[in-house]
Amino acid sequence: MPMITIKMVTPEPLIKLKEMFGGTFYKEKRVQACPTSFKSNKILYVWGVSNQKAIILAKAVLPFSLVKRENLLNLIALDDLKKTKGKRRNSNGDFHAQPYTDEMVSEMETLSCRSKELNA
Repeated sequence: MPMITIKMVTPEPLIKLKEMFGGTFYKEKRVQACPTSFKSNKILYVWGVSNQKAIILAKAVLPFSLVKRENLLNLIALDDLKKTKGKRRNSNGDFHAQPYTDEMVSEMETLSCRSKELNA
């Protein structure tokens, strides 16, 4: 499932994103359990979108992205792959297209692994 999440200590930009793109907004207290990680008691504000809202956002911010550009391109590529070659679900939940080919599964796994690398 495509998903974009942003965490910040300042809520105003995230509130603006929620107004523009929908999604969820909440706050969480950041406490890292790992002894080698940075620990902070600051409140983090979190906003995120998933599914088609995430794709719409990715395409909207792509021209302005410098740091996360490759992440966005990877997310869009995975969505395009699923749309052009993937199964489609009927309203009753059944699939009406052919199962994923081995080649498509391999492409999806490659893009998924790349996403994990980029977000590590």
